[in-house]
Amino acid sequence: MIEIDFGILIAQIVTFLIGMGLLWKISWGPLTQMMKERSSVIQKELDAAQQKRTEAEKLQASYQQQLSAIEQKGQEVMNRALGEAQAMKDQILKGAQEESKRLMEKTEESLAVERVCLLTELRQELSRLVVSAMEKLLRHSVDPQTQKEWNQQFLSELDQYAKK
Repeated sequence: MIEIDFGILIAQIVTFLIGMGLLWKISWGPLTQMMKERSSVIQKELDAAQQKRTEAEKLQASYQQQLSAIEQKGQEVMNRALGEAQAMKDQILKGAQEESKRLMEKTEESLAVERVCLLTELRQELSRLVVSAMEKLLRHSVDPQTQKEWNQQFLSELDQYAKK
């Protein structure tokens, strides 16, 4: 059977406790101190990383706001340019329409004057031809008073015919 020697057991327990005390004093204290320092360094690095992340998020939000403001200003500039272009287009069209209208009126006036001139010339030529034909028919010359009466009668009949 196995015998237990209490003297050796007590010596082993005392040796174990002394070894543990020495180990605690020599190794465990510096080890825990080193772990506390390392934990402190890691915590500082985490805090710095968190601070940088917060700063980056703020910077990103700021850039996003600036980008939105720039896009809005760009849209405003584009809308203003489109409005100005539309106004210029309307102004050009209005000017062209006014010029067209003015040219049409001028052309109509010119045509009316030309028509009156042509009708006057036509009447005079027709009167002359009628008088000439009448002279030939009558074989003698017509006095100016009779010629004037015939011209007026012929022109009034011509006007009545033209009005029909």
